[in-house]
Amino acid sequence: MLWTLFPAFIVLVIVQEMNARMGIVTGKGLADLVRENAGVKITFFIFVALLIADLLNTATEFAGVAGSMQIFGVSKYIAVPIVAFVVWIMVGLSLWSQRLNGILLPVVLICMMLIVNKKEVMGDHTNKPYQNLIGWTAIAVLVLLSVFMVVSFLFQG
Repeated sequence: MLWTLFPAFIVLVIVQEMNARMGIVTGKGLADLVRENAGVKITFFIFVALLIADLLNTATEFAGVAGSMQIFGVSKYIAVPIVAFVVWIMVGLSLWSQRLNGILLPVVLICMMLIVNKKEVMGDHTNKPYQNLIGWTAIAVLVLLSVFMVVSFLFQG
């Protein structure tokens, strides 16, 4: 299933680029354009379908939390409410996705660097020393920027 990431990424880039062009040219968002071209009733059903898809996507995220925490021996009845509460608090504190991504990006990159340097995982395709230097330098810069972002958010005037 990992192979699906590349084609999905290409499709997402194309869709995002088309939406950006439509917004620039018309000055309207996707919902406005759909409503103008399809009518209010069809637009309503399209966005109800999008809402259902979004709710199902959120449910799968929490199913992933439950499954991954059970690997570590943590009950899903404990892990899912805690994670849901943490997400709710972050949204309530205006820690929106860009800030959260800024905090989590260094963590993800550190995990990636550790994995791509394991010979038993990557075989002959492990990082070369110059790639490690570039990667760890970029991670160090991102960690410093993330710390700066969190501090400036917490102490904003």
